[in-house]
Amino acid sequence: MDIILCGTKSDWFCDNLSKSLNIKSLKVFHKVFPDGETYIRVPEEVSGKKVILAHSLSPPQNDSIWELILILEALRELDIKEINGYIPYVAYSRQDKIFLNGEPISIKALLQILSQMGMSSIYTIDIHKPNTLSYFNGTSYNIIPFKSMANMIRNMAKHPFVISPDIGALERARRLANELSTDFDYMEKKRDVYTGKIEISFHEVNLKDRDVVIVDDIISTGGTVAEAAKKIYSLGAKKVFVAVSHALLAGDAINKLKEANVYSVLSANTLPPKNGVIYYDVIPELAEILKQ
Repeated sequence: MDIILCGTKSDWFCDNLSKSLNIKSLKVFHKVFPDGETYIRVPEEVSGKKVILAHSLSPPQNDSIWELILILEALRELDIKEINGYIPYVAYSRQDKIFLNGEPISIKALLQILSQMGMSSIYTIDIHKPNTLSYFNGTSYNIIPFKSMANMIRNMAKHPFVISPDIGALERARRLANELSTDFDYMEKKRDVYTGKIEISFHEVNLKDRDVVIVDDIISTGGTVAEAAKKIYSLGAKKVFVAVSHALLAGDAINKLKEANVYSVLSANTLPPKNGVIYYDVIPELAEILKQ
């Protein structure tokens, strides 16, 4: 790789990426016209080079996606040798199947567009369903930052118990528990089809005086996790932590978690920093792969 191009959604991590790889970085110029349209300009210095384009698809997601498409178009016009995308958070990753006729598979459309716009490889952090990367017509790398996550948990939690929010995330809990050399399980969720209320139950586990870590890839509204934390405390837990790769925390999610006495929310630095979240850095794990 010859140069790092810091996209419009990369301010909080791009300098660190540049230092970790010892590669020069340049920033994309960006402004919004009075009518709301976006203007992008890429430094001509990238012309003819192999580029790492660093850009997260953070909220507002549609703006982030459009800005990425414009950057890719500008790079194509500059006759770039190779475009390698570091997209730590891939928006629309949870829209990965059709539930009702007439719906799109949104992640499929997004990844195909990136391929068609000239991105030859994509590096991402913990995409919701790894198999969806097959829609990308190039090389893909999905980095699940268990090592970085576990290192932070070791510094904060004593003999933690790891639990996933459902059986679908049980493998995630198992892998994190292996890193921490501890035990794990998953919770059962039942949703009332009439009221929408979620009922949470646990298997026969002893959580008395344990620090408990709820692990998942994304936390968005925080409602389910807040209810889970209350239930975990009722079973005698000492502290409840939430560990994720992507802390979207939409609306009043942080307040919900505070009211549920969640001790700390830990997240990878894939999205712009928010108050109330402790971030662990995934750049070292990314840099390790990029250097290979």
